[in-house]
Amino acid sequence: MEFNFKARAMLVGGLYFCFGAMERATWPNLLPTIASDFGVSSAAIAWTIIAFALGMAGSTLTAGRLGDILGHKRLAAWGFAIEGLILAAIAFMPVLWPIFLLRFLQGFAAAAALNNVSAIVFGAYSREYRGRVIGLVSGLASIGLLLGPLYSGFIGQSLSWRWAIIGIAIYVLAQSLITIFLITNEYQTRAQGTLRDLNWSGAVGFLLSMVGLIISVQLLRSASLRWLGITLFILAIGAVFATIRSERLAKLPILGLNLFRSWNFSSASASIICFSVAFGAMNLLFPFYLQNGLGWTIAASGVILVALNVVQPFCSPVSGYLADRIGPLPVIFSGWTIAIISLVLSTRLGDSPTHFEVIIPLLIFGLSASLFMPASTKLIYADVPQTALASAAAMATSGRYIGQSLGAALGTALLITQGDSNITTSFGTALTVTAALLTISMVLMIVARPIFALIKGKTS
Repeated sequence: MEFNFKARAMLVGGLYFCFGAMERATWPNLLPTIASDFGVSSAAIAWTIIAFALGMAGSTLTAGRLGDILGHKRLAAWGFAIEGLILAAIAFMPVLWPIFLLRFLQGFAAAAALNNVSAIVFGAYSREYRGRVIGLVSGLASIGLLLGPLYSGFIGQSLSWRWAIIGIAIYVLAQSLITIFLITNEYQTRAQGTLRDLNWSGAVGFLLSMVGLIISVQLLRSASLRWLGITLFILAIGAVFATIRSERLAKLPILGLNLFRSWNFSSASASIICFSVAFGAMNLLFPFYLQNGLGWTIAASGVILVALNVVQPFCSPVSGYLADRIGPLPVIFSGWTIAIISLVLSTRLGDSPTHFEVIIPLLIFGLSASLFMPASTKLIYADVPQTALASAAAMATSGRYIGQSLGAALGTALLITQGDSNITTSFGTALTVTAALLTISMVLMIVARPIFALIKGKTS
């Protein structure tokens, strides 16, 4: 029976990680067609992606906590069902403005689905094999990211963007039924507490904090709105600290702060944020460099940037296997080191690199992410009880959003300070600073471990 449950859990999780990622990669490729259909600019239609990110990032911690209390299967199934209905509504929407709201609400549903499916899959396997499972589903997600543009291009070209969205909606609704029929609750232990006890002010605080962080990064990219972006960024960081303070006093916090008493959970959470800072900086800086610095077209730069993802379907399972065999820490620090090498190589590209010279550091960074993410995700689950699996998944998701927002803000700030006169020089300087920060953070993680153990020993 246990093996049967593992197989069913892996089937549900594998389908979602692959085709859920495909849905995320489908939308960006449809944006030009959607913008043309509604007669709006590309800058305006891009906010449909931002709206989704706002909803998902802002609600992910709450969605994880609700799943631990109410049941992972229930939250995942409801998340799928609501997301499918929202996508169907978007496909038939005759005007644009409600789509922004629907995409925001879709983010809430997607957060419930992602974090609780993660809890179902990872909770079905023992800690000794969890790295392999994480590596496998990470590889499937990478395949989905590669399939998204192909699916959206074929359906969008032969039919329309609306039919492409309808196809995704049908899949997501089917995923809800698959989850209901295949997943049973015999292996889930729920957290103690009721919805009345939950720290709802903390839920609002996390929502506002994440919304503020993501919007501030978008404002920082506009020369006329940078001061507003800086102000909002500072307010968002302040809201994070205020929310954490309220969480410490809450009867049933959104994020169980007792989880951070574990070195594995704390170090994995911090390392995911640090690594995601570099990832966010790369994602922001490379398009500027390729298009504004080298004069490449958007299409050419888009093709080159695919190099960030092409190795992940193959290397992520290897990372999970190694994390199980030799432990996650050597794999994490290997990925971290390779990322630093990639950043250093990127700083040396100069004014006229060949396509091959640009692809090499992107491939190397993709390799580093393939090694780092599965191993760090295994580490974050190492000491987490069954009653907090969805909360752990939510922390990993939030760490990626927070880190990528901080990385984009860092990249923007460095471009501003360097000026727009020489994008190539600004690009090199920005990535040099990013590499230095990543190196310092890695050293700090190594040094902090014995200090953390000493402090915990004195307080226990």
